[in-house]
Amino acid sequence: MEWSKKEIQILKNIFPKKGIKDTKEVLKNRSKNAILLKASNLGIRRRSNYIRKTWTKSEVSNLKKYYPTSPRKELYHMLPDRNYSQIKQKANKLKIKRKVALSFKGFKKLKISNTDKAYIAGLLDGEGHISLHKYKKKNCTYYGPEIGISNTDKNVMEYLFKKLKEGGVKINSHTQKRGKNKPVITARINSHTDAHCLLKYLMPYLKIKHERAQEIIKFIEKKSKKENTKECLKRLNIN
Repeated sequence: MEWSKKEIQILKNIFPKKGIKDTKEVLKNRSKNAILLKASNLGIRRRSNYIRKTWTKSEVSNLKKYYPTSPRKELYHMLPDRNYSQIKQKANKLKIKRKVALSFKGFKKLKISNTDKAYIAGLLDGEGHISLHKYKKKNCTYYGPEIGISNTDKNVMEYLFKKLKEGGVKINSHTQKRGKNKPVITARINSHTDAHCLLKYLMPYLKIKHERAQEIIKFIEKKSKKENTKECLKRLNIN
């Protein structure tokens, strides 16, 4: 797909100052490789010494005013010499909390037929699990949804991967070898957006895991409103 003048201008403005991660946040329709290739073709380089170490009074003032509620695009505009990692680090140091809701892109729709939804729901009921995954990152504990389906039938799993990818759901796959026995193929969905999307559309067809799916959907929706995780778990009685 050809680059528009607007996209090229965004690349020129953001990439040298903030790098690939922040550029990708604005150019969401472009892959990292596409951005890096275009930057290389245009001779645009990351300026490692561009960003000042010391924060000015004006920058701190803008951080306090805009960080809690403004989207990233506006933050970049108000703090043009800072990348998001530095903005977040400074905000944490000053104990400024972010109040913007998690981005779920309007809770996307699952683009597969009702027959496929019913079949996948049957697989999830019989061969899968719906849970909250607890993990640690930088000494902090986080909770995220996990949907998993395991099966030794390669054809079944290929069908599952194909249909979910066609529906726009991102899947992590893992194969476990078991000596002479058939390997176990597992499909996992961990993204809040994709887990919400899949469970929401499988709900009418789920039988055994219907109640659990409801709990996880409520958890994701409450987290999207920045509710406290512990309070959310307690209120929903999720273990």
